[in-house]
Amino acid sequence: MNRRVFFRVLAGALASIALALLPAAQAELVGTWDGVHEPPGIVGGDPFSLLVESGAGERVLGSLVLPEGAVRFEGTFDRARGTRRFGAGVGGDHLEAELRLAGGELVGQARNGPWEWGFRASRASEQVLERSHAPRVVELDSKERPETFSLVGLETELGFALDELVRSIATKNKVVGLSVACVVDGELVDVRSIGWEDYFGGIPASDETRYRWASISKTLTATAALRLAAGGELDLDADVRKLVPEFPAKEIAGKAVTITPRHILTHQSGIVHYEGALRTWREYEQPHPFEELATGLDLFRSSPLLAAPGTLFSYSTHAWTLLGVTMERAGKKRYAELVREQVLGPLAMKTAEPDYPSHAIPHRAKGYEQRADGTLVETWDDDISWKLPGGGWISTVGDLARLGAGWIGTSMLSEEQKRTAWTPQQLADGKPTDQGLGYVVGELDGQRLISHSGGQRKASTYLAVLPERRLAVAVMCNTARTPMGDLATGALRLLVKRLP
Repeated sequence: MNRRVFFRVLAGALASIALALLPAAQAELVGTWDGVHEPPGIVGGDPFSLLVESGAGERVLGSLVLPEGAVRFEGTFDRARGTRRFGAGVGGDHLEAELRLAGGELVGQARNGPWEWGFRASRASEQVLERSHAPRVVELDSKERPETFSLVGLETELGFALDELVRSIATKNKVVGLSVACVVDGELVDVRSIGWEDYFGGIPASDETRYRWASISKTLTATAALRLAAGGELDLDADVRKLVPEFPAKEIAGKAVTITPRHILTHQSGIVHYEGALRTWREYEQPHPFEELATGLDLFRSSPLLAAPGTLFSYSTHAWTLLGVTMERAGKKRYAELVREQVLGPLAMKTAEPDYPSHAIPHRAKGYEQRADGTLVETWDDDISWKLPGGGWISTVGDLARLGAGWIGTSMLSEEQKRTAWTPQQLADGKPTDQGLGYVVGELDGQRLISHSGGQRKASTYLAVLPERRLAVAVMCNTARTPMGDLATGALRLLVKRLP
């Protein structure tokens, strides 16, 4: 479902919430509310405000203010249900919702088909309805994009060619801030950036800018998991429930199945991605509950499997949270600490860390996205700590490139480990995939290419490595849904063509 349809569905859902409450709750509901709603795959969410007015008899009137504007709603309470659970037809879609008044907050969730949203609002002044939730609009043409360079280790003509490629892709895709790092002969030699890490703050993108890794985080987790396995601490073929018994047993067609770390590494676990995920909604005492990795299981633990493990290639970020918890239990340390010991420390990746909202991270990039009408806007902050192993790390582009450099040679993974990890896996019926054990395996102009992309709010990323040529390129930007693969592979082609 696209963003515009989502807001239409959400508007109807929140209006229907007011209509579905029992008459006894009407007095508690009347007034102004202010809070956030969480689209699928987003924790933290985007702002909204709600004014509920008392109507005659069982009627309810109100106003809803969303980032895309305000709407009025009208309806009635439902006496017959005797519950706060309801269904509603909105814009041709059928939506099921549930809410409750908890601790003075209006809390609930809504589902439309396989998608689920959450919302939370608190009592507020009527003045909040006068403000706009619209995000700030970025006018890229009003400023000249700054460019910064460091570790300039490429020869002049090659550097000029790379600059031209970077400018072309940044302009074509309306990128606000972008950085690219090149590894030659296994060493980081060049970093260059264009645009802003913070457009409205006037801070240029640079080698100090911290960008979200998004799904490239999976390769970091995979590298650490393989090293734990080599040390005998993690069994890639053991049932994850032996170490994580709080993850519910799963069945397919009434038959119990086993999920292993290998299934997760190859995206064959059968665990849902964002579509179809059933969240276990509950209240947490701590302010940042998902910084405890096992809490992230709440976002999908109740979901049925899509298929028996090993029988379907189905990309799932949620599954990697389960892998991270499994690693914690096997290694007897917190997941992030294991990653630091196994990968970040040995590769001198000093800026890589979890993108926790509770932490002050210097030069953390602001996020941007292009809307359907072409408008470029600043995006809202969200909390990605719940998916740390599969999409929650942050660093400079140089440190992401150092991970790619670590895949070259044998200091990080032995030749045997790489042979196993970089062999495209098959499904149980023999059907091939392009997925190794956490790495995408392919070719670039006849040469083996090991890569992974990343995309989420505030980030588009790509890491591409030609291990036999000892070359790697890392690309990171703060503008969502920007195709960074063309820049990464284009830069690799320039390096191959111009270097001996």
